Amino acid sequence: MNAFLRRETYSQALEGALALEGVRGSLFTKVGQETAAAVVPAVEREVVYAEYAFEERMVAQEFGAAARGEFNFKSFADEIVSINKATDGGGVLLNGTPSSAINSAMYYETAAEQGASIFRSISGGHMFMNGNKRTAVAAFQSFAKQHGLTPVSRQQMMNVATQVATGKITDISQIAKMLTK
Repeated sequence: MNAFLRRETYSQALEGALALEGVRGSLFTKVGQETAAAVVPAVEREVVYAEYAFEERMVAQEFGAAARGEFNFKSFADEIVSINKATDGGGVLLNGTPSSAINSAMYYETAAEQGASIFRSISGGHMFMNGNKRTAVAAFQSFAKQHGLTPVSRQQMMNVATQVATGKITDISQIAKMLTK
């Protein structure tokens, strides 16, 4: 998404966000308009930097996804950090963020490849200070469950995580095949 690279008026940003998930006329619309009126001074109200537009779109996307019972990107990013904290990793980010890993994964067509991309970003990219392989395995298990995939055993996933972390395996298709039955 190139939203960070351009400016939009607030109305364009809100219209894009609402069109994205078809939530026109909802409470979200009123909340979004009131928020913009309160946050953006009258002189600058028409120009909102893309970061604000991106936030509006993400909220709309999550609102629509949650309403349809679909995968929620933001909550999964938060879950990845929570997983790392639970594995004694501390949740301290070192390289990249869970959100960027998830966004990058969405360029792949299959759920298995998307999960493998997130897995590689965590274990191979050393996202956290500690616990990357354990976090990658647990995050993939959660992703697989949410997307109807059948993962291999935890021990097999740990073996794959070690190979990814050491750079022996980098191909997403290969990782996806190794992580699923």
